[in-house]
Amino acid sequence: MLLAIDVGNTHTVLGVYEGERLIRHWRVRTEPDRTADEYGVMLFGLFRADALQHPDIRGIICASVVPSMNEIVEEVCRRFFVHAPVFVGPGVKSGMPILYDNPREVGADRVVNAVAAYERIRGACIVVDFGTATTFDYVTAKGEYAGGVIVPASASRSTRSSRGRRSSRGWSWCGRRGWSAGTRCTPSSPASSTAIRRSSTAWWSASAPRTTRAPARSRPAGSPP
Repeated sequence: MLLAIDVGNTHTVLGVYEGERLIRHWRVRTEPDRTADEYGVMLFGLFRADALQHPDIRGIICASVVPSMNEIVEEVCRRFFVHAPVFVGPGVKSGMPILYDNPREVGADRVVNAVAAYERIRGACIVVDFGTATTFDYVTAKGEYAGGVIVPASASRSTRSSRGRRSSRGWSWCGRRGWSAGTRCTPSSPASSTAIRRSSTAWWSASAPRTTRAPARSRPAGSPP
């Protein structure tokens, strides 16, 4: 069995796969102040509650956007599962070309989202991830990661981005030149930004509540405006 770990800014999602089938999954809070012992006890409790045996785990893979959690995750995996995790990032072949001058600038969460979406669609697609920030990523018909945009979180959720977590301030346009939080980057590929803008505009228009304006009532003659 494979243990997959997705460390996000707000939550960490864990899933256990048997072959290609997801048999269990859990969601816990991402808390860098917790120790590896605390996370280990928590995971053992989750495994026992679902009648799973941790020795059955034969491999672990992790996508993390919280650098301060990486050491904790690695210690938990080595001590409690006796396996070193594979972290998605530079040096790990995802099978998807990243059309950036510096592919290292693309977050691991966005890479795995794009790979999973293309594996299912097998064609051009836009991947939307409603996380601490909302991301839109464009994958070409050839299975290439072309870029995307990051939409800032609402005020209530953005306050959760605290010490050791990636901040998402303002729009971030992504393209071959990479992205940086809180700034605008001009994509080298107009097709990716155009496709994302059109799709996101259509999506917001379709999901926005529709209101009707009440007809204006006529005033009796001589009445004040």
